[in-house]
Amino acid sequence: MKECSSWSLDELLVWRSWGCLEERLEQVRDPRLFRAPSEDGDFARQLRALLREVPHDVGRLVTLSCLAAGISRKGREGMRPFRELPGIPFRHLLGLPDDWPDLHRASFSVVAVPVASGGRGDVVWALVGAARPGAREPFPPWCRKVLDPDAREALFLADRLLRSETDAGLLFLPILLSQTEASSDGRAVPPRLYGPSLALPVLLGALGAQQRTGAAWDSGDVIATGALDDAGRILPVAGVDAKAEAAARFGFRAMIVPAEAARGRKAAKRVALLGAGDLQTASYLWEACRQGRGSRRLKDLERLRSPEDLAAGVHRMDPRMAGWSRFARTYRETLGRIWSDAEHADSFVKQLERMGRDPRVPDHWLTALLAPVDESVVAGLTKISAVTAFRLAQCAWAVATRKGDPQEAGRWAACCESLCDSVVVFDRGLALVGDFWNRRFITERHALYRFDPKLPKPVEEIVRRLESCRDVQRVGEKVPVIPALAKLYGTIAQNYGFCGPDYLAETRRYVDLASEAFGGDGVAEFQNDRRRQLHYLLHALLDAGRPEEAEGVLQRYLGGNESGLSPYEHAALARFGAETGRFPPGYLAVCRSLLRKGLEGHPWQLWLWNVGRLLTDSQGKRLAWEQGLRLCSRLGPTARPMGLLHAAWLWGEGLASPEALRAAVEEILADLESGPLWKDHFRPLLTARSWAHALEEILAAPARYFPFTYR
Repeated sequence: MKECSSWSLDELLVWRSWGCLEERLEQVRDPRLFRAPSEDGDFARQLRALLREVPHDVGRLVTLSCLAAGISRKGREGMRPFRELPGIPFRHLLGLPDDWPDLHRASFSVVAVPVASGGRGDVVWALVGAARPGAREPFPPWCRKVLDPDAREALFLADRLLRSETDAGLLFLPILLSQTEASSDGRAVPPRLYGPSLALPVLLGALGAQQRTGAAWDSGDVIATGALDDAGRILPVAGVDAKAEAAARFGFRAMIVPAEAARGRKAAKRVALLGAGDLQTASYLWEACRQGRGSRRLKDLERLRSPEDLAAGVHRMDPRMAGWSRFARTYRETLGRIWSDAEHADSFVKQLERMGRDPRVPDHWLTALLAPVDESVVAGLTKISAVTAFRLAQCAWAVATRKGDPQEAGRWAACCESLCDSVVVFDRGLALVGDFWNRRFITERHALYRFDPKLPKPVEEIVRRLESCRDVQRVGEKVPVIPALAKLYGTIAQNYGFCGPDYLAETRRYVDLASEAFGGDGVAEFQNDRRRQLHYLLHALLDAGRPEEAEGVLQRYLGGNESGLSPYEHAALARFGAETGRFPPGYLAVCRSLLRKGLEGHPWQLWLWNVGRLLTDSQGKRLAWEQGLRLCSRLGPTARPMGLLHAAWLWGEGLASPEALRAAVEEILADLESGPLWKDHFRPLLTARSWAHALEEILAAPARYFPFTYR
């Protein structure tokens, strides 16, 4: 775009009337420079008029460039204007033989091809498509005039490779005048296409088009040059420096070149030279650079293809890798080799567990990484390492739960349960099974709002077994640290807390047991886990109406620190303040500052509700509750119903109109009706006469629907 000005159909008509249209044809070769008419119908009128005035070869050039411009900007919609031109014989105009497919049914890329001659480079644009294969040549007959024998053979090779990779054949239409179709003064219109370097960019464009069947795309600001062999290896080509200069001149920022051409050669005018030795690498770079990642992500491709590197470093990969069209196939192949090696499998699963605990890792990335994993993979891995297979199944279960897919979660929970007996015989086995039942208890009870003081029998059994292990390991009065048991105690404490004030004694007892099993005050490693038990006790005391005891627990929980609080500490402090009216001086100013930042993630939705109750001005209340309602809609299925708290208080204090609340409330109620949460818990809301009556229910008894730590 840096070398030429733009062009339009009406301008070409004017230049034709002046008798100097040939001077504009160099610009017409670049479809990026086309300016489409702004008024409906002008395109058809102007193209018809131009086609009546120009030679056949110029009409073909203009039509192809317009078609490429439309595809680049609007995908398949770019072809729509050509459907609106009845009476124009496009097959004849574009010189397409009878055995070519209808262009409207093919998928196309707009590809820039760098060329070099006599030390100077240029760029030629072409429409590169993929369509049902046939016996036809990959280019129309007139292209023989612009292709030398090596270039023709490069296209035949690209066609063979495309057919071997896909179920499609190549279509190639360069936006050029042929050399024999010269300008009025006898000069040939450059350039011709020659040499084997045409193969790589054309094949990349065709693969991109075929992988996006039903759409069309362009290669963005990435360009490529390289010869190929029948195995897909990229071979050296001539004129790389001149081609790089041309790429820079036309505004490209990266050029894929044969691997040896990138070594020891500096980029030309900010054009990065990306070396590729095989088609897979080139394909990845082609797509990765279009997504704005560039050569820095080449390390991800190397990691993806190496079992050792993938097992040890999957957590370092860019999640956008999943957008690469060949990701699934390449990943599955490497993963198959990981599962055959116990050490690699253990390392890979360890990284998956690490990613599953990190809230910053996107759900779609975890889903992509676990997509090839099914029960047969776990069964095969069990023969090598039952413990690793169990942990892998737990990863899949955790992701299914995180996505809010109860059917998939149930399937993986059953898979984990079936492996428990095989796992407990190992040193770590009992702790792993304990963690499994702990997580299952949470996901199938608390996360579903299914509150019941009766503990599941498997949980009771695993607690007894872990307690026996603890007693065996006890030395004198010193209690050994058993993290799996401590976590189960903490979950049992939560369970009693959710069941209400009648179970305060049980909540307190299991909070103490959990703190002791985490090592009391003598083990720094589990300090945060012990403090979490105070969070549970605080909420239980507030539910039981014991603010004085709750205040003492809050002070222990915060450790006397009222600045630099974690989200959970903020949630605890705001809840206590809203219930008692007591909070540190200056905390309201802190709240207002946080409100201005915008907050994401759990448990900020609870903090926002309580802060709305803390604040005294209507504007602050509205801001807190509106933010909370929006945040709940973005969180998982367990947190979304909490939006009813925010909606109810907005409604009760007259801070939002019925029109503003109705859609949000009805959407939450519909989710409760059709979603995985325990419907009996929400039955009065689901049978309320209207959405407004449902909010009145919440206002009357918030603790009934959102007990313990859920408000």
